[in-house]
Amino acid sequence: MEQMALLDQMAILALLELMEQMALLEQMEQMALLEQMEQMALLDQMAILALLELMEQMALLEQMEQMALLEQMEQMAHLDQMAILALLEKMEQMAILALREQMEQMALQEKMAVLEQMDILDLVDHQDMVAKKSMEENISHITREQMRPEK
Repeated sequence: MEQMALLDQMAILALLELMEQMALLEQMEQMALLEQMEQMALLDQMAILALLELMEQMALLEQMEQMALLEQMEQMAHLDQMAILALLEKMEQMAILALREQMEQMALQEKMAVLEQMDILDLVDHQDMVAKKSMEENISHITREQMRPEK
């Protein structure tokens, strides 16, 4: 009986040791699982950080694109201003040229009017001379007729 009690004690000790080893094994599995979960959490954090960095880079890139677009729009606006100024300058030159031509036309018309007046005055003078000459001839003719003895 003693032997059986000893065997029972040994069996109990073996069972306790087995239970202890199983508990230790379970604890090790839990620790491995915990470590695995920590590694996955770390990987998740690294993925999140990488994603945030990517989003930040994309935002920066978008900002740079917007700045480039804004700069391009400013350059186009500057070119538009330069084109408008050139057009205004051309229009001003054309207006000056048209005004100059108009003034030359008016001066030419004034000269022609003066020449016409001079021609009219010359014609009047000529008509006066012709009338005067005709009158003189008529007076001379009348005088000759009066001086002629009557027959």
